Amino acid sequence: MAGKGCSRHAELQRRQRIKQKNKVKLQFFKKCKSQFLRLNKGLDHTKKWQIYQKVKDHVRLPELYATCTKVDEFPDFAGLTDRFCIKGDKGEQGQEVLLITKLKNGKYHDTFHNKTYCRHTIKQKLIQMLKRSGRLMFEQWLYDPKQGGVPYDYKIHVVGGKIFYIWCFNRNGKPKYINFFDQSWKKIKREDLMIVPVKGYKFNQPDMKKMVPTPEKQKELTDTALRLWEAFRKPHYARFDLYLINNVIYFGEVTVICGGLKTSTLKPQIIDSLMKDAPWRNKNEK
Repeated sequence: MAGKGCSRHAELQRRQRIKQKNKVKLQFFKKCKSQFLRLNKGLDHTKKWQIYQKVKDHVRLPELYATCTKVDEFPDFAGLTDRFCIKGDKGEQGQEVLLITKLKNGKYHDTFHNKTYCRHTIKQKLIQMLKRSGRLMFEQWLYDPKQGGVPYDYKIHVVGGKIFYIWCFNRNGKPKYINFFDQSWKKIKREDLMIVPVKGYKFNQPDMKKMVPTPEKQKELTDTALRLWEAFRKPHYARFDLYLINNVIYFGEVTVICGGLKTSTLKPQIIDSLMKDAPWRNKNEK
């Protein structure tokens, strides 16, 4: 019985330590968001339409088919391509995104959430999205024929004007994978980065070399991320999501909230490295 009591106590202490580390991480990313807003005159990183206007001269964007702020402005789906993407103006980490494929029976399948709609139900879904976001964008689905679906998602983390690390997501098939790389595109073990893994993903897929671009494209991806970092007035931390399709780089989103906030726990030394030289640590920035 004593042994069980000790193990329970140790487990409670472990959970408390994780909770405290998460609290530190949350405080850090709140500071990052505050700084981003201040540097960019109130521009919210989750407002896709405004972000698109900011980056359009620096990186290629998906082709825009239509944008609407009212229900009667919804486009006729018959005039759209067989595959297209619908995004709500506000949201991050895949929120308010539909990846639509037209089916032969007149229905529409959303690959992102693996759900099928008829004309009536998809309209109701869009009305709900519009209420939450205020604007919908109908745009090119960045479909990668080599992958037969969603392209590799390169999440490039920039800290203090330098590449901190690169996460690459492969969301096609089961299981889904994440690979981690340093600024030189060398593999990072998950255990060296996180205490708790990202839910729903495995790490370091056997054929991960496929996810590593050519040296030329490696440089182009990181250069693009640094160019965008400068366009956003050099915040301490920002993550830029980029896609590479047929050797062409496309912009996905920018965020100052690390995607692992709720689903993973970064190791304490990683948090320390992220926070190192943050301006508010030295200047008491609020």
